[in-house]
Amino acid sequence: MKNNAAQKVKLPAVPVPDMSELTKEQLKAEIEKGFADAAAGRVTPAAEVFAELRNEHQSSVSQI
Repeated sequence: MKNNAAQKVKLPAVPVPDMSELTKEQLKAEIEKGFADAAAGRVTPAAEVFAELRNEHQSSVSQI
């Protein structure tokens, strides 16, 4: 069965580090950056993320 529907791919603005290649210190720094983002309000509510995923999934399914 072939699926010719175009798939939309979103890449992060900054490369995501591979956790398996980080040192303990680098991993701690990445976690701290995440905490800093949350504390500064640089977050997206889960309900919004799930709604976007649901919409994207439904639109890609309807194209098949």
